[in-house]
Amino acid sequence: MPTFKDNKSFKVIEGNSFVVNYLGSNHDSPIWKDVRIRQVVTYAINRDAKSLHGGAAMPANCVYAADRLVPKDIETYAYDPEKAKELLKEAGWDQINGAKPIALLTSYLTPLATNVLAAVQAMLAQACRAPLTSSAAGTPDLPIHGRIHRPPCARKPVIIRMPRSTNC
Repeated sequence: MPTFKDNKSFKVIEGNSFVVNYLGSNHDSPIWKDVRIRQVVTYAINRDAKSLHGGAAMPANCVYAADRLVPKDIETYAYDPEKAKELLKEAGWDQINGAKPIALLTSYLTPLATNVLAAVQAMLAQACRAPLTSSAAGTPDLPIHGRIHRPPCARKPVIIRMPRSTNC
């Protein structure tokens, strides 16, 4: 943004976006069936970190960005890596997955999305000790509307969707 703010040829209008970056998981997969494992992900990621988005993002507690759609009594999770490790042990993570790799798939590979994904991978790896890998989940085939190209994957991984917006 600084490039455009100082350029008189552009008018920069800043404001909140309705785009949310989120982690989704397949609840039928043995890795993600237990709600405690899914909570681990939320506790293990420092969503208040300002460095990657330059302070332009806000933590979200659900997939809706519009305040009127977010339940008032929604349970929130603060960054707590120790709680994440405690929940892993409680849920029997060593028997569920142990140190087997977990694939994270993303639908955007912009420099910003790549940096955010790397930070998320590092935070999750500290909690679960499992190596995390990332690759493209699929890209729209623009000439043929509605068709998605999906590379072959060995597991049903968690999906990270990184929209091009930097809000959340």
